[in-house]
Amino acid sequence: MKVKTSEKLYHADYINYLQEKTIEIGRIIIFAGIPAILYFILQDIFIIKIPGSIYYRLFFIIPFIIYISAYYTLFNKHKRLIIFFHSLLLIGLNISILTFIYYFLIHDSSDIGNIAGAINSYSVIVFIIFVLSGISKKYLLPIIVVPLITTLILVLIGNPNIEIGLLAHFSNPVLLILVLVIYSMYSEKKDYNEFALTKVTEEQLEQINIALEENKEISQKLLYELEFDHLTKAYNRNAGIKLIENDISEIKNSGGVLTAGYIDIDKLKYINDTYGHEAGDEYLKTIVAAVKEKTNKHYITRLGGDEFLIVFKDLKQEEAKILIEEIKEVLSKHAEKSKKSYNFSIGYYEVDKNSDKTLDQILEEADSNMYKEKSLKKITNNATY
Repeated sequence: MKVKTSEKLYHADYINYLQEKTIEIGRIIIFAGIPAILYFILQDIFIIKIPGSIYYRLFFIIPFIIYISAYYTLFNKHKRLIIFFHSLLLIGLNISILTFIYYFLIHDSSDIGNIAGAINSYSVIVFIIFVLSGISKKYLLPIIVVPLITTLILVLIGNPNIEIGLLAHFSNPVLLILVLVIYSMYSEKKDYNEFALTKVTEEQLEQINIALEENKEISQKLLYELEFDHLTKAYNRNAGIKLIENDISEIKNSGGVLTAGYIDIDKLKYINDTYGHEAGDEYLKTIVAAVKEKTNKHYITRLGGDEFLIVFKDLKQEEAKILIEEIKEVLSKHAEKSKKSYNFSIGYYEVDKNSDKTLDQILEEADSNMYKEKSLKKITNNATY
């Protein structure tokens, strides 16, 4: 995938990334720089013994101290200043080494070994500057080249009689500088492209994840609609029948018991005709909610209209009746608050391992027992059910 760098779509994010990366580099510089400075100072005093060498180190020590102060006080709140202080530190490191080369070329130009060694060491320093450049990488040209050219000009001014051949020793660092600067110019664009590509990929993955979550929600919603009755939130006929078929099959294979309770809601037609279908819907939902409140591992299925099936798992018929009485107590409390009565008729059929009836026969038996209860209510109360 090609990213158009000219659009700079993620420029601000890229700068922030470079700033964070440079802060990490700064931490390395600080922890490595302190012992390195101490080492070189001791070397200047006891080994090299170049007049004023400690003063040459100040070109790096002073920016280094400033950098440490800025690192712990400014960088967290003013990240834009990182590029200035980091570049200043690299320039100080560069000048600090160049001052030694300047000393050898001005005061000790006859010692070819020292000059060659110092210039070769400078190549290492140039490479270290490149590695530690971080956000300052695009400014490598002025950071490295300007101090180098300035040093060479000062050498020619300070020692006009210097052999030009000595300057040939700079061919290695100059060539390295040229390669690093060209590579930096190329790599900055490449790094940005890779960063932008990563950001695009992350955004695409995020969009994919969002789409998957949306699809998951849609799938769950569709699955819910396939299994549950939209109005009452009970299982619909297809889902409920599958559940009781599995439970009966398990009982016949492994043993156990369940009780099927066939329910018919009392006076639903009367409520619909008198108060409207919305009142009838609320009537159904209240009764089903009361059933679900008292039946955790059991489940209720809407078979159609005002007919429901409660499956009491691991309960015998007498135990199921006790639970139904608890459900009716819940409905009585609703009735007291709403000034409405909530009633249903129910017929039971107990299923165990020895039962030989099919599911249809079980439902017929439970339905028949339910109508016996409903008929008894009609006779007792002389009312329409």
